[in-house]
Amino acid sequence: MRGAGWARLLLVLPLSLGGLAATQGNQRVAFFAVVAVYAVWALGWLRFVTRPERVGPTVAVVAAAVDVVVITVLAALSRGPGSEARYAYFLLPVVAIPWNRAWLTAGVGLAGLVGHAVLVLAPLRPEDVANLDPSRGMLYDLLRAGTDASYLFWLTGMCTLLTVALGRRNERIQRLLDERERLLAEVLRVEDRERAALAEALHDGAVQNLLAVRLDLEEVGPEHRGPWWHRVREVVTDTVRELREAVFDLHPRVLREAGLAQALRSLGERAARRGRFDLDCRIDPVPRHPAEQLVYSAARELLANVERHARASRVELLLTARDGRLRLCLRDDGVGIEPGVLRRRIAEGHIGLASQQVRVTGAGGAFHVRPREGGGTVVEVELPY
Repeated sequence: MRGAGWARLLLVLPLSLGGLAATQGNQRVAFFAVVAVYAVWALGWLRFVTRPERVGPTVAVVAAAVDVVVITVLAALSRGPGSEARYAYFLLPVVAIPWNRAWLTAGVGLAGLVGHAVLVLAPLRPEDVANLDPSRGMLYDLLRAGTDASYLFWLTGMCTLLTVALGRRNERIQRLLDERERLLAEVLRVEDRERAALAEALHDGAVQNLLAVRLDLEEVGPEHRGPWWHRVREVVTDTVRELREAVFDLHPRVLREAGLAQALRSLGERAARRGRFDLDCRIDPVPRHPAEQLVYSAARELLANVERHARASRVELLLTARDGRLRLCLRDDGVGIEPGVLRRRIAEGHIGLASQQVRVTGAGGAFHVRPREGGGTVVEVELPY
């Protein structure tokens, strides 16, 4: 819509050039007064369409009606049916194509035909009669007007067919997008179930066995507790803690019960303890998102990469929601990331970060990785509501 708005504004230039060649005196003053008003209106329209939620078919019909009236008036103020301004009629159905509505494209083209017919059939002024070619007479002008009308009719038909074809293509693309989103949602549900099953298996199996071992160690008498006993007890305690954190990461109950903001805060704090870096966690209250499990999974993978590879001393974790998009941003002051590292890591068999990128983009979002000024890495994840 902004492109069509710019096209309408740029139309002022050829209209002005045509007026300079075809008008003089008071006609020129009136002509450029209309052009000036149209330019102001086109500029206002361009600013209006920067908010697409306010633009609909009714607004498009009003804009097309204004275009037809202005072109007809400008043509009447210059040379009538022979005015250079009449060429603007041929642009109207082309500008209507981006609306992706065949009836609108056809209606705009037919409105141009009506305006052209009014221009031709209106009574000619004395100065127009004086400009007629005496060797060919009015019949020549009528034939020329009929030729213009037939070309305009043909162009309207072709633009309408193009709009229909584009509409069908867009419908097919939308069906594919819907199917992709459905498959992605199913993949996330399956992954969630598998993670939950694995978390329950670890909690009910390995964790309970280690707790039983620790209880057995506590039953060892003080006289038998040598250095080996303290080492084993410390290893068992650390392993239980690590397994519990892994269980929480695999099946975060806090994500379902407290929401994405609290889950990310808990995830970041545990990663900061393990990675021994300072965490600046700035998380705004955000509305629930249907794909917040995807955001949580991306944050988990990003924080894990920071722990293993970044060697960072400070990490910023940001979560905001604005302009209809949920935005997660992670910044670190570590060793940074080289261009093309994702492709190289895929070739090496490391698909964690790349898989997150595919999932986010598959859900209609954006996943950006770039170097941070002063060293480090910035990763941004955006998902539309």
